[in-house]
Amino acid sequence: LCLFLGCYFLFMELLNISDLSVEFGVSNGIRVLDGLNLSLRRGAILSMVGESGSGKSLTSLALMGLLPAAAKVKSGKIMWFGGIADDATSPDSNNRTEHNLLELDPEQLRRLRASSLSMVFQEPMTALNPTMTCGMQIEERILVMKSIHAAASIQDLERPERYDIRRLLEEVELTDTDRMIHSYPHQLSGGQRQRLMLAMSLVGEPQLLIADEPTTALDARVQASILELLNRLVRSRGLGMLLISHDLGLVDQMSDEVLVLRKGKTMEYGATSTVLKQPKSSYTQALLGCRLDPSKKGMKLAVFTDDGELSAQVPLAGLAQNPADSGVVLDIQGLSVRYPMPHRVFAEKKYRMALESINLRIVEGQTLGLVGESGSGKSTLSRVLVGLTPAHRGEIRLNGKVFEPRSI
Repeated sequence: LCLFLGCYFLFMELLNISDLSVEFGVSNGIRVLDGLNLSLRRGAILSMVGESGSGKSLTSLALMGLLPAAAKVKSGKIMWFGGIADDATSPDSNNRTEHNLLELDPEQLRRLRASSLSMVFQEPMTALNPTMTCGMQIEERILVMKSIHAAASIQDLERPERYDIRRLLEEVELTDTDRMIHSYPHQLSGGQRQRLMLAMSLVGEPQLLIADEPTTALDARVQASILELLNRLVRSRGLGMLLISHDLGLVDQMSDEVLVLRKGKTMEYGATSTVLKQPKSSYTQALLGCRLDPSKKGMKLAVFTDDGELSAQVPLAGLAQNPADSGVVLDIQGLSVRYPMPHRVFAEKKYRMALESINLRIVEGQTLGLVGESGSGKSTLSRVLVGLTPAHRGEIRLNGKVFEPRSI
């Protein structure tokens, strides 16, 4: 009986959106969401897919109470069944009341965002504070969480791991935690910043996690581990997740249900296995047809036109038939870049190597793919080539001209 009740509560509905319509503009506004309907259960993952501007991120902002001032909700409800800090006996209680998120006052929304809703934004640099160290930003969220729980007389301190900064960083596979805690966002790679945002979102174990392109800046190895972590959190803790992504392979792998949006309207909604394997909507079929196909290298990518059809794939014009016979555009030999490490006054200065003895050559008509995990030096190499980061040693030739790297 206990097992049955546990499964029943685990898969109860956590969120329900009905007939949600949002417009921009005062009179004759532009409708950017049109009659949206969806439901999310505890322990389930719902994915939203669609082209840019289809309304995916706007839906997440409506859930968080973060719609811009110019946006007006014309109709609909966003029913939340997870409770708010001030009306729940404990954060793990299944005895919840329901609320229409569109009717909550700012203070109630603040408590809800602090204790129950978390969001990982697509571009972490727009969400992180550039004037605060990473450790301070996680600590700030922890203090807000504790203050709200204290005000609501919620005893949540029996699980200190929820508020252990190092444990949170390690959970999202951020190594060298001491350096991460004392670093500023601009001192981290894109993938490291995204993992930092994910660590912040997991403070206090939220009930709903909105992930807006959470793996965009992650390398394949870390992406797999982050997806495994998210999947485990959802399944083991009854966490509900709304996943926004353009990666249909990721959606197929992760989600239980998928909702396809186009220009604010629902094109298709149902079980992932059904929608992606047997799509009924021509738009869904077109999205699946736009995926990269390695067997069609040298062909123009198929794109979805305004007429609702896929463009034809034709050979790309102007490609060099034999790039090896073309002139050398870029030639790099022995390039090394190092960064000074923090040190005490009068102590020996130490460095961390970001690039070491890099050799590469690119000729006319050739495309070189630069791959590697987060922090491997890809962006550093790019910054050296445009003169934003000085090199320690090495030679760079652009169209035969020598560019002398500066020394540090």
